[in-house]
Amino acid sequence: MSQQDVLEIFKEAGAILENDHFVYSSGRHGNTYINKDALYLDPGVIAELAHEIAKGFLDVDVAAGNTVGGAILAQWVADGINFIRQSRSLYNSRRVLAVFADEEINSQGDKVRVFRRGYGKILQGKNVLVVDDIMTTGGSLERLVRAVGDSRGSISGVAVLCNRSKIKSIEGFPVVGLVELDLETFSPSNCPLCKSGIPINREVGKG
Repeated sequence: MSQQDVLEIFKEAGAILENDHFVYSSGRHGNTYINKDALYLDPGVIAELAHEIAKGFLDVDVAAGNTVGGAILAQWVADGINFIRQSRSLYNSRRVLAVFADEEINSQGDKVRVFRRGYGKILQGKNVLVVDDIMTTGGSLERLVRAVGDSRGSISGVAVLCNRSKIKSIEGFPVVGLVELDLETFSPSNCPLCKSGIPINREVGKG
């Protein structure tokens, strides 16, 4: 599947919003927003995209994501890997599992990701594929990668549906994106959309 094919799926799902004023998770502003929530409305859409990621990571033990979207994505990626393995009679005795990490605030007041529910034990000594839907600053993925390391899992890859930054690696691990979009963003104090009086979209994003 080409990047153009992926973009068409995004557009058909209504996941690309343009010519408006958005606030991103990072706090920065811009006129284009990738509405990841639209991708999860139809299980067939997210399954198709997740199975495309799966094709490149057949020799892993666990797919790991963040709550909430990343947890759903990890499930579908694991499903895709298992489906491909079964159809090709690969690793028949091994089933890929899916886990997710919760967000916490540590004693220093910093955001961190933690595997609860016994998931940390599942990751020990396992080859782990870290997944996320949209990467903007990479901060959420960095925390997830560190959480896998804290659980003594071995990172086999990092994959996202859309890399909308110029970041090519996280904690030294290359990032594989189904599609890459270099979207211009602005600090709140230097946002031309704000200066033009264009109201912030409060239905999507962090506005």
